[in-house]
Amino acid sequence: QQRMIAERIGIPQLIDMLLLKSEKLQYVGCLAIIALSRSSIEYQNRICRENGIQPLVRLLRSPKTSETVLLTVIKALGTLCIGVAHSSNKVTQGKIAEEQAISTLCKILGSTANEILQVEIVLALACISLNNKDIQEVLKEEETFSPSILLRLFNSSNQDVQLRAGTALSTYVFNNTSNQYKIRQLGGIPLAIFEPFLLSESEAYQAHASFHVVVLARVIVDQDQVMLTARGVTQLVELLQSEDDNTVVLAASLMGSLAHTRAGIPDAMVTCGAVELLTEHLSSHNDQVRFYSAVALGYLTFNRTAARELLVLCRNTPGLYNVLVENMGDDARISAEFTDTFRMAKMVGLPSQSLEINGGPPVQYPGSRGFARPYTAMSLPVSMHGRERQAPRTVSAPAIINHRDRRRREKSAMISVSKSMATLTNKDEEDSGRRPKKQSRASSRIKKAWT
Repeated sequence: QQRMIAERIGIPQLIDMLLLKSEKLQYVGCLAIIALSRSSIEYQNRICRENGIQPLVRLLRSPKTSETVLLTVIKALGTLCIGVAHSSNKVTQGKIAEEQAISTLCKILGSTANEILQVEIVLALACISLNNKDIQEVLKEEETFSPSILLRLFNSSNQDVQLRAGTALSTYVFNNTSNQYKIRQLGGIPLAIFEPFLLSESEAYQAHASFHVVVLARVIVDQDQVMLTARGVTQLVELLQSEDDNTVVLAASLMGSLAHTRAGIPDAMVTCGAVELLTEHLSSHNDQVRFYSAVALGYLTFNRTAARELLVLCRNTPGLYNVLVENMGDDARISAEFTDTFRMAKMVGLPSQSLEINGGPPVQYPGSRGFARPYTAMSLPVSMHGRERQAPRTVSAPAIINHRDRRRREKSAMISVSKSMATLTNKDEEDSGRRPKKQSRASSRIKKAWT
């Protein structure tokens, strides 16, 4: 709804609101820019082309800017630099660095005692420097910024500050082994910081904390990395079954980010049944649920096991592949090998569409009602040893039968992660690329969601 309102207002009008002297209009303008640019590189680039970053930096430097507006400006600068699944936007990152906003943020960081303001500044700097070596070098030259600030904020009495500090640290070390090594040298982080959030009644706290322990598994000193990864992945997959759409959106978006971090994490997701649950959410009425589920599935297609399982579902479920691609958007990624394999299978003839391709009656697509496929020769009763029975229809792959409970899933996830980590320690075994072949499976719940 916020993005819809911001789109109706228009980017030029939002930028004009930032230039006015009214504190309320400045605040609303910053909120609208955050809503527009969140997980959308297209809108981020449009705001940059419309010179929307200069008014934000101007408010950042002005001594007359109130603390409320200043906090929103800092959040807007960080949001402008990060896309879906923790992908960075180097266009906006370069523009913000060109406007000397990094030095301004560091000056405010060194002069304020407000912990909320400090943690938002550190998070914004982490977003501005995400996956950008040039800006990371610029940030190293700033004396007021140090990774020790992040560790100090973990000791805050405010739980929201602790959680935001975890988000800032996760962004700072995301796919960056050198920054992870720096945090490890400073003493690392105890797991006790995240335990209250992992056991919290708030599903949002659980999702964020699960993401943090997976990303920060190498810098948490008092727990095994494999155990931490398995615990975080298992809890995120369980949150996909929540009845709250906001929780599902958050869990799916975080899983999309984790799907392209370390080896072994996508295998753990597949073992816990993430592909089945994400595929079910593609039929949701909430467009955000469909979008983030499609993004997570797109990144999972780069894993062979996940791609094979998703391919079976796409072949057997009419229209599923088209729904996946349509909801993914322009910023997400999907494996070219997966798309090529599906197109080849479609040319040969999908099991779910074989009758239609051969001139028979059309199949029942998702959303249609009162339409049933006619009987085929395989569905007619046959006689065997004097008894009549119904012959089962043939499919391309056996159905998934999921008998795992939570403990068995978590144990299987640990096995998947440990095997992948053991493979990484031996480069020769990694180059050989030998993996045990697993049988693809399909879930009966997928069929219910699409019929």
